Formats: sequence, structure tokens, C-alpha cells
Amino acid sequence: MKTSAKSSLLAYCEAIKARDLESLASLFGDSVLLELPFIKPHRLFGSTEILAAHQQAFDNLEFVEIDSDGIAVSGLFAVAEGELRYRWKTGEQQNRQLGAVAEMKGDELRRISLYCDARNARLWSDTTIM
Repeated sequence: MKTSAKSSLLAYCEAIKARDLESLASLFGDSVLLELPFIKPHRLFGSTEILAAHQQAFDNLEFVEIDSDGIAVSGLFAVAEGELRYRWKTGEQQNRQLGAVAEMKGDELRRISLYCDARNARLWSDTTIM
């Protein structure tokens, strides 16, 4: 099955919403980079770091989802704009504007980068993963 940047980005959003680590693991190999502003060290490399960070986020959050207004595709890149919504287990909910980019290397996912202003947000992790 051929994988595209768009299908990878959609699969990532669905796995986040479902809190499905198994689906995330199928997306991320050992050479994939995930840039995520809410988890230290913000640049996670490889499936081990990425899955540990998402488990920590899921442990702290009641729900999390990415809602996209649409995905534009250009060659090996897919770009989306939308909203990141999440609720802490304390009940506090946050909605943030989000940009997301997926980059392919051939038929394999190389990178997913999420962009949003996280300066005034509590991090999903207070320590570095790994």
C-alpha cells in the first residue's frame, strides 16, 4: 500500500483522537521526526520517543483532537490548518489554532511538525522524554 503525506497526516490526527498508540506505532519508524510544541524536548526522533511522549500526553489529558480545515498537498508535503483541542483531567479545556506539516521520503513518512503558540500553555510533560 502506497502511503502519502496526506494519508499520513490524516492517520496521525485519527490516532490522536482515538488515543491509539498501536496506530501511532504503525506510522512512526525509527527515523521519523515529530516536532510537537507541548512535549519536551519538542523534537522527538524515532518511534520509542514519539510513543513515550504520546503515552505521557494521554495520561495527562482527558481528550485531545486535531480538527483540520483541509489539507493541501504539494509533492511530498501535506499542509493543514485547523484547531487543536484538548482537555486536562482537571477539566480545563484549551483550543488552539494549529498548523501541521507531513513530509514524505519516497513512500515513507519522514516528519510531522505541528505549529502553534504554546508559550502560555502548560506542557503535557514537565520533564524530557527518555
